[in-house]
Amino acid sequence: MYPIHLSLPYPPSVNHYWVWTGRGWTIGKKGRTFINDVKWLTAGKPKGITDRLIASAYVYPPDNRRRDLDNINKAIWDSLEKAGIYENDSQIDELHMYRMPVCKPGKVEIVLNEFISPPQNQGGNYD
Repeated sequence: MYPIHLSLPYPPSVNHYWVWTGRGWTIGKKGRTFINDVKWLTAGKPKGITDRLIASAYVYPPDNRRRDLDNINKAIWDSLEKAGIYENDSQIDELHMYRMPVCKPGKVEIVLNEFISPPQNQGGNYD
């Protein structure tokens, strides 16, 4: 089943994913549109993964503006959860993000692999 490759549109930043209403924070219109796009684009992909995961995101920004990679994290991983790819984004134990060249209109290529825990230290030396 692994690796799983997914191609997503460029996500909204956290500042546009979440919006403040009079009753608190909620997912805004750009966030809901992104989630719906991800659901549609992941149709036919494996769903309901329960394994621990290694996630890699290859981020192709839409232009040369300065952007923080960490501003799009929540939108990516929450949308994959809402699309049913995995049960919860807390399953991601190892996360890698890579800034790639500009690619209009922007995109994010995701690779998911199973995380295999290293053997537990039995109290001995680390040598």
